[in-house]
Amino acid sequence: MGGEDFAHLFEDLIFLFCKTSYPELGYVFTQLVDFLPRKNFEWLVKKYDGNKYVKSFTCWNHLLVLLYGQLSN
Repeated sequence: MGGEDFAHLFEDLIFLFCKTSYPELGYVFTQLVDFLPRKNFEWLVKKYDGNKYVKSFTCWNHLLVLLYGQLSN
């Protein structure tokens, strides 16, 4: 399975498990991720060359998968 396959699988999991009963609020996980300082994270990734050999599954995607795993137990 390539990085793109994992990214699509992750998006499908979010769609299936994180949709709220209030459509105007969107996804619960998305609401939580909105609090993360993405600019700071991207700055750190660039500083330490975190995406150097990445083709599709970026450090940001990896962080989201790890957070989802922790939150879903």
